[in-house]
Amino acid sequence: MWQFAPLQDDAALLAAGWPEVPDRLARAAAIADGYRLDDAARRALPASIAPMIHQCAASIEAKARAGQPAFARLAAERIPAAMHREAGWAAAQRPALRARLLAS
Repeated sequence: MWQFAPLQDDAALLAAGWPEVPDRLARAAAIADGYRLDDAARRALPASIAPMIHQCAASIEAKARAGQPAFARLAAERIPAAMHREAGWAAAQRPALRARLLAS
């Protein structure tokens, strides 16, 4: 959901080439609807997003330190740092995301 809603701040989206900032919460709700998440899953999902993003970034960092070339390239491009910022944005949106997911 994080990458497909996408759960990133406005500047990151525009820098990534989005022509305008989408309604991320509506897109997240559409994804939840598409997967037919029940209310319990919708309540739990927002709290899981930021930790998952941080873990993905940490995995890239660890693999880069271990010398894996593809991950070293991602680290050199500061992708993990961007992911940590995205996690912060997602964490800040947790209450709004939860409300939107439960409203649909």
